[in-house]
Amino acid sequence: RELFDVRYGFDAQGRRVTPMSDARPQAELLLFGCSYTFGHGLEDSETWPWKLGKLLGPEWRVSNYAYSGFGPQQMLTLLEEGVVEKPSSPERAALFLAIEHQIRRNAGLLYMQNVRYALRDDGRLERDGFSSDSSYATLFFLPKYFNGSQLVRHFSFCLVQFFAKQHHEAFVKTYLAILEESARLLREKYNASLTVLLWPDVEYIEAELQQRGIATLRARAMLPDWDTTKGNVYYIDPEWEMHPNPRATSELAEGLAAYFRPLLTREKLQ
Repeated sequence: RELFDVRYGFDAQGRRVTPMSDARPQAELLLFGCSYTFGHGLEDSETWPWKLGKLLGPEWRVSNYAYSGFGPQQMLTLLEEGVVEKPSSPERAALFLAIEHQIRRNAGLLYMQNVRYALRDDGRLERDGFSSDSSYATLFFLPKYFNGSQLVRHFSFCLVQFFAKQHHEAFVKTYLAILEESARLLREKYNASLTVLLWPDVEYIEAELQQRGIATLRARAMLPDWDTTKGNVYYIDPEWEMHPNPRATSELAEGLAAYFRPLLTREKLQ
């Protein structure tokens, strides 16, 4: 059955469209993340970045740099390469929406071409090619070598799950390091503070982020029926299409508007 039939709109910079702002907005919000922030399966006006822009009003410029399959490594690359436009407004902030699945993407445990970062033994974070260069890349091509064998496909999937669990701690450390470096660049190059919005499946990294001086929010706190429904009412289809639906994006937008509006007002008064 049809799960959705939508059209995606992009601006001149290749970003998912958001509401028009004033020519000289008073505040700017830079948004980063994956398909949850991009708005996979949703019309432009149904995404939470669009709804957030509407709630904040035209004096805010909301820029959506997210894209399906992205993680913090793409955010860091965009910042390092100067792709992200430097805000000119007096008040500015940034938000990254984190989900569990992003943690394995930087390691190469995902079938897509991703930029990759490595955390060296001395604590240095370095760009390390692409996910297709990782030692795990072969796992995704095994079924092709065996004419699409379902048995080999299942074996490959099990290996991916095994390595993701076996090296999870190391993957998380690199993930956190990428977020920390992104927060530093946002602060030093863009004069913007980073807040990480945690999807319920990744709340366990909250304390580590806070120790690194990164502000956090819990999506669960903005989705009042999450616990009673196990999140099912917030997905397009809880069995086949687990991306946020319009109800989820509306409640997220309301919670984020309540967070950012007074935060930037306080900064302005200091």
